[in-house]
Amino acid sequence: MIKRPLSHLKNVRQLLAQSYIWILILAIAGLWSHIITQKRIAEFEQSVQSLQNSELQAQIQSISQKVDELNSRLAASVKQNADTAKQGSGVSQIRNNLSEPQSIEEINASRRKQYLMKIKLNKFAQEKNRYPETMEELQNTLGTVPEEDISRSQRISFDKDNRGGWFYDMHKGEIKPNVQ
Repeated sequence: MIKRPLSHLKNVRQLLAQSYIWILILAIAGLWSHIITQKRIAEFEQSVQSLQNSELQAQIQSISQKVDELNSRLAASVKQNADTAKQGSGVSQIRNNLSEPQSIEEINASRRKQYLMKIKLNKFAQEKNRYPETMEELQNTLGTVPEEDISRSQRISFDKDNRGGWFYDMHKGEIKPNVQ
């Protein structure tokens, strides 16, 4: 039997200790890399959410400006119709021209209700890549359906039958008063 010096065992022990140290260093580096990656993913998701929120705010502001523009046009039209009535063409002519609620406040309230429902429909479409297709989905999406101002009805119909309430077009995701 050959006797080896004890120094050889010492070298083996040192190599094993160094190997364990390197394994620990690599494990710590891998863990640190994972933590940094998770942090960057969270930052990216937060940036995407922030971008989506700012785009949504821009769309809301654009729609709000369009509603204000329409309100201005409507006010001008109402004034013109009032001037026409003063000149003797009659109130019934004005009502035939307006087929909507008779005051600006009622028109604005009706449009606000319609706009709020449209926001809920768009949120549904954003999440599901489609608009609600059944009455149950539509009711779950809208929650409490506001009263339509002309007929004073909360009824929703998939058919434009002019019987009051709201008309919902599932292909366009539009909801409008169901009146003439």
